[in-house]
Amino acid sequence: MANIHDIAKCAEVSVSTVSRAFNQPQSLSPATLKRVRQVAQALNYMPNTDARNLRRAGRNTGKLTHTVGFLAVAKTLIGGDPFAHELFESVVAAVTERGYGLRVIAASPDGDIPRAIEQGEVDGVICRFSSPMVREIAQRMPAVSLDYHDPDAEGYAVIPDYEGGLRSVMERLFAAGHRRIALMANNPDNLHQRGFWNIFPNTCRQAYHAHGIPLPANLFLGAASDARQGYALGLSLLQDADHRPDAVIGPDAAMQGFYRAAAEQHVSIPDALSVVGVNGLRLGEFLPPPLTTLDVQIRRMGGVAVGLLLDNIQSDTRRRGVEITPVELCIRSSARI
Repeated sequence: MANIHDIAKCAEVSVSTVSRAFNQPQSLSPATLKRVRQVAQALNYMPNTDARNLRRAGRNTGKLTHTVGFLAVAKTLIGGDPFAHELFESVVAAVTERGYGLRVIAASPDGDIPRAIEQGEVDGVICRFSSPMVREIAQRMPAVSLDYHDPDAEGYAVIPDYEGGLRSVMERLFAAGHRRIALMANNPDNLHQRGFWNIFPNTCRQAYHAHGIPLPANLFLGAASDARQGYALGLSLLQDADHRPDAVIGPDAAMQGFYRAAAEQHVSIPDALSVVGVNGLRLGEFLPPPLTTLDVQIRRMGGVAVGLLLDNIQSDTRRRGVEITPVELCIRSSARI
């Protein structure tokens, strides 16, 4: 018997589009709706209305799965991103504390809605990225975006106060006499969506303008989120002694590699170069010298995200908004500030 995946393949549309053709036909163009239904008829497909109504009735009568979905790109959880890993740990702890189960749902930002969500196997989702697929999920069930805010998406977003924290970091660096401050980030070209990789470089650039200090030529070094990338950026930056910055700001995990590059180039931290992290990862205190970092209080972020999600799951009214969580500058030995 044909299913919606077969129809999607034959009609050359996404699985979510097929689902909408039967559940939300008004959301599709007439041409797309006609094509999907013609393919469905040709394949003798009949939607399982009993199962669909049962799932809807379950939500309406409070018969929940008591399971939260964590929507993730696989590589961010399997050794590739220490910050993502610690965020995930914070969500696990908060979900467990509230007596809920957690299901990790692997997804591609450009892919279809995962089957676990299509079949109502979770009551709501937490995710760390945005895409049309995520926006559609947020229209169907409670959703919270963690460390990222897409104004076009439904639900809540939980973001640390990167702007306030980074302004404080820049003020301290300027006050200590630093003028050539480089960022482990790209020059952002999308100011609409509000995630770390937008807020981080924009806030630092605005601080330069506010103080009337010319932007250094090598302000944007390129994005680095792990030790390998930090090492590569460090080698490229520090080999040119005439154009070295006097301070570098970037993700904590990347600083592991950057420290190694500095040692190989005989650049002393913090005597010749101040280094500041922006995550507050546990590894920072074990680097030599211990890393000064903007502590975003990861465990608190996860707790806030889970609390907002469960409140929405248990509420009759779907709410949305942005929750800004506090940050704290943790001063150690890697920066002269």
